[in-house]
Amino acid sequence: MKVWKSFAGEHSAKLRIIGKFKTEEDAQKAANFFNDLIDVEDKSDGGNTYFSQELMDLFSKHNFSSFNEHDAEQADYYYKLTPEGKEIEILTDELEVQAVIKTFIRWGAKVELYSRHDY
Repeated sequence: MKVWKSFAGEHSAKLRIIGKFKTEEDAQKAANFFNDLIDVEDKSDGGNTYFSQELMDLFSKHNFSSFNEHDAEQADYYYKLTPEGKEIEILTDELEVQAVIKTFIRWGAKVELYSRHDY
């Protein structure tokens, strides 16, 4: 049996992230990339130092190379994205949001990020 020993405080970030895209097509492209990232990360079996071959293929397919070795792992914390018109909204308790922000910015979104604790 493993016993977890660590200081723990309030981990609930309760964030709302909204990506507002110029077109519905851009919102769909961002969602498609992120949903593919979730699928690939779920079945990733390792590869080069940082990325599996599946991840490298995904980045190549979408012409996107702005991720570092930790960003792709964040996909494990999210559900698949569904655009609503020109917007994608994510409600999360995670503070690891770089992957989402990079994805939204890659497809030209204006990004709003705020705490649902306060707003």
